[in-house]
Amino acid sequence: MNEIATTPAIDPPDAPLTLEKTQTANTQILPFQFTGNGSEYFKIWIVNILLSIVTLGIYSAWATVRTKRYFYGNTIFDQASFEYHATPIQILKGRIIALSLVVLYVVLTQLSPMLALGALGIILVLTPWAVWSGLRFNAHMSSYRNVRFGFTGQLKRAYWIMLFLPAIPLLIGALIGGALFGFNSLEFLAEDTALFLGSGLMTMAVLVFYIIMPYIQKLYTEYYINHSHYGQGQFNALLETKFYYKIYLKTLLRGIALYIVIGLLTIALVFPLMSMLSGLESSEPSIGIIFIMTILGGLFYFFLIAVGLWFTAYLKVRLRNYSYNLTQLDNVLRLRSSASSTSLWGIYVLNLFLLIITLGLAHPWNKVRLARYEAQTLAAEVAGPLDHYISQRQAEQSSLGDQIGDVFDLPVSSGLGL
Repeated sequence: MNEIATTPAIDPPDAPLTLEKTQTANTQILPFQFTGNGSEYFKIWIVNILLSIVTLGIYSAWATVRTKRYFYGNTIFDQASFEYHATPIQILKGRIIALSLVVLYVVLTQLSPMLALGALGIILVLTPWAVWSGLRFNAHMSSYRNVRFGFTGQLKRAYWIMLFLPAIPLLIGALIGGALFGFNSLEFLAEDTALFLGSGLMTMAVLVFYIIMPYIQKLYTEYYINHSHYGQGQFNALLETKFYYKIYLKTLLRGIALYIVIGLLTIALVFPLMSMLSGLESSEPSIGIIFIMTILGGLFYFFLIAVGLWFTAYLKVRLRNYSYNLTQLDNVLRLRSSASSTSLWGIYVLNLFLLIITLGLAHPWNKVRLARYEAQTLAAEVAGPLDHYISQRQAEQSSLGDQIGDVFDLPVSSGLGL
């Protein structure tokens, strides 16, 4: 069996590659496909919503399973689809416990602010466990050609990446700032000096927190990929920290430049418009003017959201392409991602527009459109057969962590989706 050579990390092109099934002397490139359609999924989606309402949310567990099985079953690779094996009862048990925690938190907020703060602290401490448990559950409940996936990352590593590492600069800033305020009370420092130094250090701590976020995301992506398994096979990727900082810096600089241009254009357009309105003889604006101003204001906010979506698309595409293009399964399979930030941005804007004008009814078509694009921009370079992989025997995973993540909107995912 020939090894797949490691290629250097480069910025992927904006133009998507044409991913067709091709064959070379030693390898073949197989594309992913998504065969679902919006009309078909709309029927599932609307029934899920209606039955969830009628059953006061109980059917939501069945709705989750039906949705995941539809998207898994319509994702095709090498003429075979993926499968999702979780049962509604598994999901329901975890969801009941998770919702109980939500109710407990709401009750505590009504009883005492201190109790609510304590509950938030508990939720914060449970967050890495919820993400870790959700990754294990989702992986174990997924399979391809009757071979289960798995995730074997350690819980303590999840706590280091998601809780302790982000908390270090904040804790240091809080401790030093608190110490300076304490010195002020002991008359070691003047009040103004203590206030200035303490506030400055806390601000620096927050800035350091944001500065290390690209590094944290890199660690989390490696944690997810390098502890994921297909049967007895293991995925792996060697990611570079400098790439993450490079992409985040590019995004930040482009964002600053673009919003400066938007601000200048807004000033150039708004001031003449305001002068024109103020010059009207009527003391009260007509209904027509109010209507026009409302439309212009709505378009302006839509434009700002669209600009924000472009940066979201740019960041997601760059990180996804980079991470997937360095991901391989043993020496047998290497992923190839060719997503385009421009194309993804177009999908985002179209989905948002359709969601607004249809009052949310376009959601099934939007979700299918995004799933289809994710699949058609992903392929795998295969250097050997996958038939030799068998499922490792794993303990049954609880869905509790996955459902806590759903309830509290935690990132129980790879973080590589579009």
